Amino acid sequence: DTLTGFGLPTVRQGPIVVAMATGGGTVSPGGVVVLAPGASRTFSIAALNNCHRIVDVRADGVSLGPISSYTFTNVTTLHTLAAVFSQLPYAIDASAGSGGIISPSGVSSAACGMSESYTISPSDICHQIQNVVVDGVSRGAISSFSFGNVRASHTIRATFTARGPF
Repeated sequence: DTLTGFGLPTVRQGPIVVAMATGGGTVSPGGVVVLAPGASRTFSIAALNNCHRIVDVRADGVSLGPISSYTFTNVTTLHTLAAVFSQLPYAIDASAGSGGIISPSGVSSAACGMSESYTISPSDICHQIQNVVVDGVSRGAISSFSFGNVRASHTIRATFTARGPF
């Protein structure tokens, strides 16, 4: 056979698997993978880094859950493999005792790899910062703290004390 008008031989291909990933990961091998008829092929599924996780893998549209590899066996027709990933969120729990505030307060979600900053201040002129404890470690009477490159959940607690007589 030749391609019409070009004199080039046509290529007869075997069955294919189209493998793709979205949202922070890879499928390897990826793209269009041509196989010999009846062949088997294993595909590896992995997050790009520890800030991402596998959400779901679908083989021919059927959900397989968050698996790290999949094998097509005895391939004779077109197949698809699609992996979906998401970025991990981490919780930062911030609280302040009486006499002061921390902002933001409460439990907030921090995207993996990002930074989160907190401001600590007395609620009035009659109070002062006594201590700020971050993940169980005393940091002293600081008025701000930043979690850089967040890769885990954290806690930040602020305590305050009344100022002496004026």
